Amino acid sequence: MKHDHLFITGYDKNTKWLWPWFYKNFTTQMPYASILAYDFDEFEAPTSGLKNWFKKPFAMLDASKKAKSVCWIDTDIEIKASVEDIFDYCEPNRLAMVEDQPWTLRRKE
Repeated sequence: MKHDHLFITGYDKNTKWLWPWFYKNFTTQMPYASILAYDFDEFEAPTSGLKNWFKKPFAMLDASKKAKSVCWIDTDIEIKASVEDIFDYCEPNRLAMVEDQPWTLRRKE
């Protein structure tokens, strides 16, 4: 079944502990939204030898076969309200990204 909108996320053995907390908040705020979680310890990317977080683009490609619009959402954020309107900003066949400001400020890049 192909979804219109699909949120995706991922975790590995170091971050899996966040998943139950994240999922509870996600489903409480967006009970009808679809989400797919990738276990990067198990997910096989087409390029071998990749570390877990470098599999993220391949998870996004995989998810694009399952939905018309896909949005990656990190498990370390607390969802306090619906963010489903993010799909209003999607353009067909385009990849959009935002700067992770806390990360870039921390790394001074």
